[in-house]
Amino acid sequence: LVTPEGAGLSILLTLPLAMLVAGIAAFLIGSLSLRTRGFFFLMVTLAFGQMLFFVFHDTKIGGGSDGAYLARPTLGAFGFELPLTRHQRPVAIYYVSFVLLLAMYLGLARLMRSLFGRVLDGIRANEHRMQSIGFDTYRYKLAAFTLAGSLAGVAGHMWAMKQGAVNPELLSWHRSAEALLMILLGGLGSLAGPLVGALAFTGLGEIPELMAEWKPFAKAFEAVGLPGVGAALQAASERKVLVQGIVILIAVLALPKGIMGVRLRRPRRKKAHAAIEKAASP
Repeated sequence: LVTPEGAGLSILLTLPLAMLVAGIAAFLIGSLSLRTRGFFFLMVTLAFGQMLFFVFHDTKIGGGSDGAYLARPTLGAFGFELPLTRHQRPVAIYYVSFVLLLAMYLGLARLMRSLFGRVLDGIRANEHRMQSIGFDTYRYKLAAFTLAGSLAGVAGHMWAMKQGAVNPELLSWHRSAEALLMILLGGLGSLAGPLVGALAFTGLGEIPELMAEWKPFAKAFEAVGLPGVGAALQAASERKVLVQGIVILIAVLALPKGIMGVRLRRPRRKKAHAAIEKAASP
């Protein structure tokens, strides 16, 4: 499956295999890391990530530090394959990824309305209370952790399918940090939060490209007698990653509950104003 000499298999085979392998890895990691809480849980999961990074970086399991090329899965089944050109294939992968994203979102939304989802909500609110009424919270958390790992396997599969190669950098700690930033930007406590956060984080990632066009504007400011503004824009365009980090920091501080938190507060305010007006009316 992961060697250049191998023949590309159908996505109907490679995608379930990716989910299975990722789910098994998540189960093994979660069975140990979920015995900790809070900051210690974060550190343990990051430690596992670094361990896997060095396993693939320092050995030939995944091609070493250079990574490995993949035999890309085919978009077809039962001997039929879509006749895609090199330019059509990325578009097809995009639509397949979108359909998978929509299916996972709808499936998780339905799951969160089930008993399993309600138990997870209860664990998030007060785990000790859920334990006191008889729920084995460890098993529920492990099931959720394993499910999350399987769904992450879908994302990894589609990434590899598009790129045609993988490398150990995908397991480095800054990838985990990016995922956490997406969640913080979108907001905790809602299913759409991580999606909105991912879109926002991707948009912020385009800031360096936009700043590359600032240099002509800097010269224009200097021409009209505002060299300070021009110098500031020039310095910002040369420190793209720093400016991107500052923008993300400001966004997180300004929106402590994330982007979805702003949207969720509006209906509550309207209800509060309606209650006040009703109480004040004779």
